[in-house]
Amino acid sequence: MERYISNSVEDTLRIAKDFAKNLKGGEIILLEGVLGGGKTIFVKGVAEAIGIDDIITSPSFSIMNNYKGKFYLYHFDFYRLEDQFEIEELLHDYLYTPESIIMIEWGYKARNILKEYILVNIELENDRRIITIRKVD
Repeated sequence: MERYISNSVEDTLRIAKDFAKNLKGGEIILLEGVLGGGKTIFVKGVAEAIGIDDIITSPSFSIMNNYKGKFYLYHFDFYRLEDQFEIEELLHDYLYTPESIIMIEWGYKARNILKEYILVNIELENDRRIITIRKVD
């Protein structure tokens, strides 16, 4: 498990970019933490690191945004979803493909349908974020 302290948006972007250097494609990254904690900022840092120039926004209403850089980046937001079957159907065509990276905000909702994933948890502590990253298999 890796643990980082972010004191700013710039710190969170840097941590995400450093994390992205080790991505090879096929990864599923679950992002967890409180509303407004920095999950979308983390996705933005990963996107920048893999050569995506698009503006990264949370897909809260569209459920998924996709981007193309070095890899395809499929950015899901399951905040509004509760139905496990619906979540599984949404992910079905994207899971474990070597040319893509999947990042899921509110990822805990998909845990029990995944074989393996990387968990990025962002906790607020006073004015800073504690970011922990660990692989689950």
